[in-house]
Amino acid sequence: MKFGVLIIRAREDDHSFTPNDAGTVTFNTSARNTTRNVIADVLLGNFQNYTEELQPGVFWTRYNQFEFYAQDSWRASRKLSLEMGLRYAIIPPIINALGNASTFLPNRFDPSITPLVSPADGSFTPNTGDPYNGIVTFGTGFPEAAKGRIPQADDPSLQRLFIGLPQGGNETSYRDFGPRFGFAYDPLGNGKTSVRGGFGIFYDRLEHDSVIGLTSNPPFNVAVNVFDGNIDNPAGGTNRSFPPSLTGLPIVAKTPRVTSYNLGVQRELPGGVVLDVGYVGTLGRNLRRTININQLPVGTRLNPPNSGINVNALRPYQGYGNISMVDTGENSNYNSLQVTANRRMGKGLSFGVNYSFSKTLDSSSGSPQDSYNVKPDYGLSSIHRAQVFNVNYIYELPWFLKHSNGFLRTVVGGWSIAGVTIAQSGAPSSVTVPVDVARIGVGSSRATVVASPKLSSDERTLTRWFNTEAFLPPANMVQGQFGNSGRNILIVPGFSQWDVALMKNFSIRERARLQFRTEAFNIWNHPSFTAVNTTVFFDAAGKATQNYGAVSASIPGRTLEFGLKLLF
Repeated sequence: MKFGVLIIRAREDDHSFTPNDAGTVTFNTSARNTTRNVIADVLLGNFQNYTEELQPGVFWTRYNQFEFYAQDSWRASRKLSLEMGLRYAIIPPIINALGNASTFLPNRFDPSITPLVSPADGSFTPNTGDPYNGIVTFGTGFPEAAKGRIPQADDPSLQRLFIGLPQGGNETSYRDFGPRFGFAYDPLGNGKTSVRGGFGIFYDRLEHDSVIGLTSNPPFNVAVNVFDGNIDNPAGGTNRSFPPSLTGLPIVAKTPRVTSYNLGVQRELPGGVVLDVGYVGTLGRNLRRTININQLPVGTRLNPPNSGINVNALRPYQGYGNISMVDTGENSNYNSLQVTANRRMGKGLSFGVNYSFSKTLDSSSGSPQDSYNVKPDYGLSSIHRAQVFNVNYIYELPWFLKHSNGFLRTVVGGWSIAGVTIAQSGAPSSVTVPVDVARIGVGSSRATVVASPKLSSDERTLTRWFNTEAFLPPANMVQGQFGNSGRNILIVPGFSQWDVALMKNFSIRERARLQFRTEAFNIWNHPSFTAVNTTVFFDAAGKATQNYGAVSASIPGRTLEFGLKLLF
């Protein structure tokens, strides 16, 4: 029996985000003083928007982690061995040692003190409402390290944003137990066949990106926006402020975990080949995703007067743009058959062959389409590849190695050939329409499907890879609702490639060799198409247009490389 404790005290490099103090200028014909020609506006300096950030973002990453474990190995018999263990993890959240991180709490939002938002352009009406309505800052106050580094730390009026939250934003879980179990069984007792299996639960923390973005929330994001001005006199434009978008963390967040299990059979075959056939599965639970809790409900902008009102003036939490709340409700499932055959180098030959047949499902691969109904987003994961086949090999060519002719032995003999062959199924893809059919102020959403989009292999062409008529034109969809097609329901073309290298070592001295090698990537110059245009476009006659349904990308053609390498 073994026991152990692992303690991690991490102090990572301090992150500093340099502001765009040079400013960003946007020219657009919607500007008040436009000439109706963007090039002419640039020459005259008449801009639509000028933005300049006034201070850098800083994040001092700190976190602790404590792991306690016990494990034991038991040889139950000459044929059976068992491995058992238990791990207990305490994973406090990442903290910002400067205290300049904030989040949004819906239960602290007061609709009666929201800033006035213009229905015309979505900008704030100056000096109205509380700009920090629902905003809270982590910890109990700014630490001493923030003084002189964070301007807000010297503003006593911001002390009201501290309400005693944990310094890392969410509470630490003390219920993260990870049991482990594994076994190996030799059914024949001759050491040539083995049945192996295992099970384990593993925990992890939320990614850094989930918390670093909190430094961009109010009151720590400071920028100036000037509209409808001229480069020679930026102050002559109109200073307008718009609702900021937020990143939020929940106060209670479950620890992301993965449950992994496998069962396989290994067999030693003649010729030094080891065959491994197994089932491998993983279940991801409490994984990270983001939910826009300030998304408009479906159909909000369907009818007047809302149809003509800016999105910011209709949001549930007015005074803010998108509120991307980190959520640990993502689930994933992976199940696969895996077959592997390997041969170690012997008699000049080594190779590896592996094949997997699998299915990967998850809830959204990041963020659901409809924040109020996430169930339709459960489907094939973006990383799903149903079948993957790989071969790698090295073969030392045996010809002329001991030939009496010195030229043949030196120049023709001693060559090696190596290569990698990859073949895999296509990636999944969603079919979308480029309009706000749900009337919530977004640029696109998934389409409505009315028939099977699949085509037989003899029906597919490069300009029509799937049945484009299976999806309705945007004008024929039910307005004020999302389309009924699921996420990632199409599979784009698969991928295959042969890469081969030919090499030879020439002895120069006792300890020096010169290696010549030539490499060919995609040696057969075989076209593999990797993407399809799945944005629905139909012309007035009802025919697909703008390359809708057509193959849109492929791997590079054959590439040859030659090289010399000195080995000493």
